[in-house]
This record gives sequence, C-alpha cells and structure tokens, in this order.
Amino acid sequence: EETNDLYNYTFIRPNVNNFLQKLNEFAEIVIFSARNYDNALLAKKQIDPQNIYIKNVYNINNTSPLNTSFPGPKDLQCLLVNNPHRKLENIVIIDDWWDTNGLLHLTNFIPIIGWNVENIKYNLDFINYLKNDNYLLNDILPFLKTLINVEDVRPIIAEYLNNEIFKQKLTK
Repeated sequence: EETNDLYNYTFIRPNVNNFLQKLNEFAEIVIFSARNYDNALLAKKQIDPQNIYIKNVYNINNTSPLNTSFPGPKDLQCLLVNNPHRKLENIVIIDDWWDTNGLLHLTNFIPIIGWNVENIKYNLDFINYLKNDNYLLNDILPFLKTLINVEDVRPIIAEYLNNEIFKQKLTK
C-alpha cells in the first residue's frame, strides 16, 4: 500500500546500497527503528527492495525499561532474545538519534547525521551537502571493519568517540 505521508517515507542516503553491500560481507544487518513496526517494514522495503541485506526488523515498542517520552531509548537486550549467536559485546548501532536511543547502551551506538524530514524540506544547503554524502562509505565502514573479530566493541567505540561525549551524556 502506497502512502503520501512524508513521515512514513524513508529518505535514502547516497551510497547506502554500496554501504549495505560491503557491510553485508562481514556483519548481520537489521533495522531497529523508533517507528512503529509497519513503518519500519516499509523503511526496509524502501532501503532493501530485493530483500538482500537487511535480515530482520525490530522496533522500540515496549523494549525500554525507562519511562521516557517518545521515541525513548532502544534496549538492545531485545536483539538477543531467541538469537544465541548475538552478544551485546558485538552489537553496533548506527543511529542519528543516538543520544536518545542510546541511553541504555551508549557504547554500542555510533552517531551519524540524520536524514529527517525537517532537514530535507527546509534546508537546501543541507540537501546539497547530503547529495554528495560519502560518510557511511568513507568513515563508518572502515571503522566497522576494525571491529571484526573484536571481543568487545564497546571500549573501542567509546575510544573512537573520544569518550567525552559519553561523559557529558552520563552526567546530565
């Protein structure tokens, strides 16, 4: 079913298909969305129409033990349920709302500049910047490759982000 609601549309970053193809060579890819489940499935269909890269879709519904306003933090423990091969020490989330979504697991989150409706609709400079965006391929992918076969990604992510970000978030 097609929708004209802009908030249900997924703006697809340049080079995301190349990024997913290369990431799929060494990582399991899932969507863990703050959207409702149906909208998360729609995003998956828009990002991976041939169903090649994204293995599963999760959404935030009742996964967070914290009482917060929408969208709330993502509790990565739900990714472990019925998945004995997954370990929190090896989960990396790339998220544009990491400071909200990552409250429970800050050192599993890598922040990125998001593609939200407000930026796309109202900021032409931002749109022009994003047209040539290679951030996922040039910065995130090489870093993710350094995490292959690492026992615990969390201290490395904390170091990558210089840990000051985490200290600031934890003291607020």
